[in-house]
Amino acid sequence: MEYEFNKDLGGSPVATFSMGHEAIGRWLTDELASNTQRITSLLSHIEQIELGHKASLTLHGSEFELHIAGDEVSVMAHAIDDDIEFEKNISLYELESNAECGLTDFKEALQSWLQFVTKSH
Repeated sequence: MEYEFNKDLGGSPVATFSMGHEAIGRWLTDELASNTQRITSLLSHIEQIELGHKASLTLHGSEFELHIAGDEVSVMAHAIDDDIEFEKNISLYELESNAECGLTDFKEALQSWLQFVTKSH
């Protein structure tokens, strides 16, 4: 899973992830943005899951849902547009709106995101 962090023209942080993981980048950008308190809290929850003190975690954001269970992480858009007419478009939209990765990779990306947004301020 490859990613890079940049700033948009307005100075807001933007996460771009490799194909198949785009939804994780959109989730970081849209749901966490530069909210270091939320990022730190999520890292604490991940630590609790890694230690076995917690089995899973689900966060409902404005556009995406994050679900962590064991060593798997999934990010899913809340709704897929019902008006999309072509099957191939649905597949492409789903690829950009849903992503899965391992907990270790997700945690590393989240820690990198925290460093990026902290330096950016």
